[in-house]
Amino acid sequence: MQTLIVCNDLMRFFEFANNRSVAPTKPQTPAQARIAALQRQKDTAGRALQAERKRQRVARAQQSLARATAPTTIKQI
Repeated sequence: MQTLIVCNDLMRFFEFANNRSVAPTKPQTPAQARIAALQRQKDTAGRALQAERKRQRVARAQQSLARATAPTTIKQI
């Protein structure tokens, strides 16, 4: 039973040893907060742009597939 306690103590030590966010962060100045917000907006807009481009590619591929697999009709003269 004592061996189990020693292992738990070692595991806890390593959990704390690998924690890198030890020091608390200071509050940002208004200018820093504005830059950080603009950067987040830029990243969000970039992800939205990538998602929209992917959505449009999928839609074009689906239309192309639908045209390719659609039965062809022969017009009679």
